[in-house]
Amino acid sequence: MNVENFTIDYVSDQLGLTWKDPDIVEKVKGAGFGSLEYFDRKHFFRLKVNEIKNQYPEYISNAPKVVLDVSAGNGIQLEIMRMLGHGIMGLDAPNSLFSLLACSQGIPIIKHNCNNLPLPFSSQSVDLLTNVGALHFYSVPWGDVIKEFMRVSRETICVFVSKGDIFDRNKHILDTFKQKGWKRIPLSKEYMYKWVKY
Repeated sequence: MNVENFTIDYVSDQLGLTWKDPDIVEKVKGAGFGSLEYFDRKHFFRLKVNEIKNQYPEYISNAPKVVLDVSAGNGIQLEIMRMLGHGIMGLDAPNSLFSLLACSQGIPIIKHNCNNLPLPFSSQSVDLLTNVGALHFYSVPWGDVIKEFMRVSRETICVFVSKGDIFDRNKHILDTFKQKGWKRIPLSKEYMYKWVKY
């Protein structure tokens, strides 16, 4: 796969626009969680294809790697990474109904509360670790979470934080975070952080 061929339409054709288990979709919707766009696969394909192309394009054409999405939600990012040939796994809170969507698509999800460190992974056990729109939900210090991500990953970490008051109050922690052996790569948005091992 090359970057030019990696499009929303290609992903939609490969993965399909319907969930495999409509009963799970109705169960999650019925519990009152999330807006309807959270269940819109094409909407999420658009978000995730753009995210991958713009923030970690090296994983489009890489040889197979191991990808971990922490707080994986509906699992669409992992579906796409699996389609690209990578080994995948997700981590999500034990009470996350959204992870039912991921599981219904055959995404392996490990149940774990991210406020309990360490994470249930051995050191340097994954290549790419992502955490999108979830860090602001954790009650543990952000610096401790990033250190733990760096323990688990052997190549790349991407953390995208939801904008708002919590981010504004804690942004300085991520902006100034340093860890020996890791280098921060500037990304296009202030709430997007990427570190790579050197």
